[in-house]
Amino acid sequence: MRKLLLAIAVLSCSSLYGQVSPYVSSLFGVNGNLGYGNPSVEGAFGVESRGANYLVDTNTRLSYDRKMETGDGHTYYAAGMGYMKLGNAFVGAGGSYGDLQTSLWAKSRLAPVIGSLFNLRRMRVNLSYQMAGSDKLNGAREATGGVEFFLSPHWRLVEQGSVINYYPTGQPQAGRVFGVDIRAGFKYMLGNLGRKSRQIASAD
Repeated sequence: MRKLLLAIAVLSCSSLYGQVSPYVSSLFGVNGNLGYGNPSVEGAFGVESRGANYLVDTNTRLSYDRKMETGDGHTYYAAGMGYMKLGNAFVGAGGSYGDLQTSLWAKSRLAPVIGSLFNLRRMRVNLSYQMAGSDKLNGAREATGGVEFFLSPHWRLVEQGSVINYYPTGQPQAGRVFGVDIRAGFKYMLGNLGRKSRQIASAD
């Protein structure tokens, strides 16, 4: 956890020469075959830093994830991704930390993430793959695709879907199964704080 937070801080500080935009978001979701009740609710605060040839996104999220076996639960996330421009796309890597708490038990994991994004005229397409990392209980691997529609300079409509491949808790010999998680909501960009670039990495 400390290493991830340090990496996120370094990425954020190194990008202060570009355009820095704090944001808040709220998403509602449904899932299948993951052991959680529906719906889920997530709130996030993050910072997007961008320049002509890079983009950095760091965020913390709190998600109400009700485990069916306990009837309660919430997950805290901290994540950071750094991208470099490669042709018309941005390609990068980062990490994610998740800490699930219920009334009966808790579990956490630290995992590396690779991803890419594409900025179009009024939208952004995100693709990412999260590896199992330190998850020894389920060995979960997650592929995610998402779209952000730029409704205005401040408002974005967010839609994302994930396919999670995992094995039952503590039973790697039982074979892997698949689950899905679909979320949608809104992101509000609070403004630009840093030095602006004429060739900015966002389509805002």
